[in-house]
Amino acid sequence: MDDDPTILRFVGAVLASAGYEVSSAADGLEAVAAIEAETPDFLITDWRMPNFDGIELCRWVRQARLPHYVYTIVMTARTEVRHMVEAISAGADDFFPKPVRPGELLSRMQAGTRILERERRLLFLSRHDELTELYNRRAFYARGRELWEETAATNTPLSCVMLDLDHFKRVNDELGHAAGDNALAATAAVLRQSSPDYSVAGRLGGEEFCVLLPGRCLPEARDWAESLRSTLARAVICCEAGTLSLTVSAGVALRTPDTRDFEQLLDHADRALFEAKQQGRNRVCCYGPCEGD
Repeated sequence: MDDDPTILRFVGAVLASAGYEVSSAADGLEAVAAIEAETPDFLITDWRMPNFDGIELCRWVRQARLPHYVYTIVMTARTEVRHMVEAISAGADDFFPKPVRPGELLSRMQAGTRILERERRLLFLSRHDELTELYNRRAFYARGRELWEETAATNTPLSCVMLDLDHFKRVNDELGHAAGDNALAATAAVLRQSSPDYSVAGRLGGEEFCVLLPGRCLPEARDWAESLRSTLARAVICCEAGTLSLTVSAGVALRTPDTRDFEQLLDHADRALFEAKQQGRNRVCCYGPCEGD
């Protein structure tokens, strides 16, 4: 962002030549609209601007609820230490003087890229189970509650499939925990490959997984779970101790007008999972009557 068209063109050309995708804004209000429409990885802003200056923009970026972190660089003819302190205090990550030197700008972008990559990795690990790369329990519940509200608002069906690997403790005891980890990772891989794009999958703990299927009624969710069960039963998992096969039990539940909240939907799926185990495992059971049974 800069109100000088010459600087906008120059900085844009330098960044584009290094492979960056660049958009520009002539003032702070225009920049806010652009950031809200498509949040960038980097913001490079001049200090002095009409209406809404670069320091105000830095403060806005840090207070806004954006989908990811924006690395912010202030470029200015103000070069005193107090100016740098003010910019950093306002939320800037970096500060460099005009005139812009291409090599310096690109080196600062490279440093910012390393920080953003680290930030993304930490954000991913805060939301995902490291072994399976599925949502962890906390993130799954948070996304599940959001999905509950979204589908309720549009009167869209929401089904839940609770899954548990059969006799998983035996794998750890007889083949070791490395084999157990391989089994969990392989199960997660099949889940990702088999799940629709709009689904939400998570590892709730141990050998228990859960998948939310918006838009699918109970028979459709049951059929999907049965297909997944069959795929997992045929899979051969390799580990240092050799190969192993696993089966899975599944419980399926659909939100009904009587389902109180997201937690109760999970409870219904868990009860159906318990029934599948009671019936001998390696099977799918539904909570309540399912058309076609």
